[in-house]
Amino acid sequence: MHNGVDVEGFRPRWGRAAEAQAIRERYGLTDEPVVLYSGKIRESKGVGLLLAAMSRVWEGLPQAVLVLVGGTEFGRGRTQRETPFFKEFRQQVARAPGRVMLTGFLPHDQMAVTYLLGDVFAAPSQKPEGMPLVLLEASACGLPIVSTRLGGIPEVIQDGVNGLLLDHADDPEELARNLLAVLQDPALSQRLGRQARQRVLERFSWPHIAQEQEAVYDGILASRV
Repeated sequence: MHNGVDVEGFRPRWGRAAEAQAIRERYGLTDEPVVLYSGKIRESKGVGLLLAAMSRVWEGLPQAVLVLVGGTEFGRGRTQRETPFFKEFRQQVARAPGRVMLTGFLPHDQMAVTYLLGDVFAAPSQKPEGMPLVLLEASACGLPIVSTRLGGIPEVIQDGVNGLLLDHADDPEELARNLLAVLQDPALSQRLGRQARQRVLERFSWPHIAQEQEAVYDGILASRV
């Protein structure tokens, strides 16, 4: 069974222009190209790789901004916990040749509007994951996705259809090329984003997931008769 997403709560920017402008203003942004990441600030999530890739992105788009949403941990009293990786990562951010914003942990009820900050969503996971919920949320918000092929990610993201997947998960050059491809091609960005939203509507909305789960239960009950 797959995870699901609230497609009424997580809606795309093209239907929420006023909200998108307001959230950008809150973070001091106007029309800069924004690469958005949401998740734990950990090495396994690929944030170090993403920062390295942004150095290449800034060569082509010096006005681009990297927005990193998340803390080092989840749970009460743990979201702002310092880790050795995070301390080093903040030093790397301070030396970065472009603009990086670290929002810290945000409650989930703030995320539906936070996704409106992005022009592309980066999820460069370096270890296999089941199915990252952030991919469903970002897709529901109409964001094109750039991610890796590890774990359950390809079950959500189809390369060239609703996002771009890396052939080499740990290659910052390839990640940068894919980010630039989306940021510099409005037609590609729009096509991937709209198809991301459509795929979530068809496959990962909660009503669809509920129907799938009911079918599983019906099958189990039928086999016991």
